Amino acid sequence: QKTTEQQSVSSSVTKSSAGTKATVSDGVQTVATTLNRSIYKPIVVQTGIPVKWIISANDGDLNSCNNKMLIRSYGVEQKLLVGENVVEFTPTKAGTINYSCWMGMVGSTITVVDAINQ
Repeated sequence: QKTTEQQSVSSSVTKSSAGTKATVSDGVQTVATTLNRSIYKPIVVQTGIPVKWIISANDGDLNSCNNKMLIRSYGVEQKLLVGENVVEFTPTKAGTINYSCWMGMVGSTITVVDAINQ
C-alpha cells in the first residue's frame, strides 16, 4: 500500500537498539523519524497492526538519491517531499525487512516483532 499523503501528526518516540520503536494506539502503530541526507533510520514495528510511519524531511536533506524510498517486501514506493511524509503498510510476519532509496545506495531496516512492548 502506498500513499503520498502528508499531514502533521505528533507521536511519542521510543528508541531501541534496533531503531525507533512504534507506539500502538487505537489499532494503529505510529513511528516517527527524521530524514538525513546520507542515511535512513531503522524502525521497529509489530506484526498484524497497520503502520503509520511519519518521515520528516527538512529542506536541504532531500537529494536525488534519498527522495524516493522503496520497501519492496510491502510493495511501497514513497516519494519524499519537504515536510511530513506518511508511509503506510501492515507487516504480516516477524523478521527484518530491508528498505532503500530507489538506487539501492542508501538503506536501512524495519525490524518486525510479534510483541512491540517486550
